[in-house]
Amino acid sequence: MTQEELKTCLGQLLLDLRGNWAYGYEDRMKTALVLCSKIELDTSDIQSIISNEIEEGDYDGRCFRGCSYYQYKSDKGTTEEVKEWLKFNLSNPEYCELLD
Repeated sequence: MTQEELKTCLGQLLLDLRGNWAYGYEDRMKTALVLCSKIELDTSDIQSIISNEIEEGDYDGRCFRGCSYYQYKSDKGTTEEVKEWLKFNLSNPEYCELLD
């Protein structure tokens, strides 16, 4: 995936984490960490929040609201590959406006 595609996936995944803390939360956070490791720009704020969430075990997806890339999307990053990725990795893909 391109950098724009990765950032779009991460932004939509953070939005999904914010919306659903009950189902597969930790797995989706780990997926977000994988995306962060592939993005060339700074994602340390996201990585720090995820580390704290995992350590504390007191899950509250609202913590992602102020993160870089939260709700991120771009025309270059909205490809068919990204849409397939989102369908597979979001807990509630039906709420993702990129999939309308």
